[in-house]
Amino acid sequence: MVWRRASRDLAVQLRALIATLPPAGRQPALARIDASLAHDIARLSAPPAGDKPVTLGIGEPFTTTVTVSLIFALILSLPVWMAQAYGFLMPALAPEQRRRMRPLALAVPGLFAAGVAFGYFVVLPAAVHFLQNFNSSEFNVLVQANQYYDFASTGLLAMGLVFQVPVAILVVTRAGLITPSTLRRNRRYALALCAVVACAMPGDAITMILETAPLYLLFELGVLLAALTERRVTRGQTAG
Repeated sequence: MVWRRASRDLAVQLRALIATLPPAGRQPALARIDASLAHDIARLSAPPAGDKPVTLGIGEPFTTTVTVSLIFALILSLPVWMAQAYGFLMPALAPEQRRRMRPLALAVPGLFAAGVAFGYFVVLPAAVHFLQNFNSSEFNVLVQANQYYDFASTGLLAMGLVFQVPVAILVVTRAGLITPSTLRRNRRYALALCAVVACAMPGDAITMILETAPLYLLFELGVLLAALTERRVTRGQTAG
């Protein structure tokens, strides 16, 4: 797309230069260059027609619309489902367990919504731009509706789950599988893992940095919350 625009601008400037020359000075060489440039521009990949994904079957507009509605209804309603699950399970727990579970129950839907928003506004546009323009000079790029929406919904769900890192850290530390001090000593591995996850997502170097930074901040947030929880539990045991 960028090369096509640049080539067209160059062709316009060349024709303007030829028009400024007197008739006797319009050498055939310039005309040949203009014709050659027009031929090269025609060989470049054409940009997608319109800004809507295409459908290839008679029933695909209907099935795609229904599927997309169901998928995104699920994504948008997941925080509500989590809140309902919390309300269903809480009566079975002791008051002290309820008090401990309440912050986690509030954090899970909030982090999921934050992850979906981050995926929608940051990850998805960068991924679509990168994939659609990758080697586009060799293809006529047409985006099929069902594949595009499958990709978008999967990516948003993945980002919502990835943003549960602080909750996962709290769970494993409270279960005694690992301690916050061990996580602090292995920060470099956590940063490397965040970079690997960002690399697995489509995009360029800038996008990878934009994705790595919040993932690592979520890790640090989880470690901080785990340390505060451990300190509070230790203080309560000492006082008891």
